[in-house]
Amino acid sequence: MENDCVTKTDLQFALDGAVQTIITEMGIRFGEVNQRLDRIDTTLVHHGKQLAAGARAIAGFNEWVGKADADYTRVLAELAELKQRIAKLERPETAGD
Repeated sequence: MENDCVTKTDLQFALDGAVQTIITEMGIRFGEVNQRLDRIDTTLVHHGKQLAAGARAIAGFNEWVGKADADYTRVLAELAELKQRIAKLERPETAGD
């Protein structure tokens, strides 16, 4: 019966050692995973800032295009009006007018 007690004690000691080794190894691995996740988070934050800057630039460009279109339309209308005025001035006057 004494051999059984020693065997149980030896088994418990071995299991405790194995569990501690597993816990230590898990802690190391989780630390590595956390480091990787921190790097990924930093990268994603950087990419997010770049995307936001790009979106702002595109919004500004779209606003500029809208203004440029309005200016172009206004200039075309002014040009058409000037052409009409010139054509009217260049028309020979009729004797009855």
